[in-house]
Amino acid sequence: MTDESRVRLGVTVTGIVQGVGYRWWTKRLAESLRVTGAVWNNPDGSVGIEVQGLETSVKAFTDALAVGPAGSLVRSVAIRSVPCVDDTGPFSVSFVREE
Repeated sequence: MTDESRVRLGVTVTGIVQGVGYRWWTKRLAESLRVTGAVWNNPDGSVGIEVQGLETSVKAFTDALAVGPAGSLVRSVAIRSVPCVDDTGPFSVSFVREE
């Protein structure tokens, strides 16, 4: 058992991040760190992400987003806090954001 708190963050990643496997790379990263949430493409060419989990795991996740997979070129990673949700299920990938 841990005293570490859960956090949920909204993230927008800009650069060359669509059409290069960034969303699927993000899903594999999330699974390896045991965080939940979702990733999707935004109409402006950026990628949107919501991630939830233990604070240290979420920090490791967001740190890795600035690197991305081979073929990507990350220009910026904007992070904001959002309220935690009770049951997010497994990390999901979609083409556009699903409400």
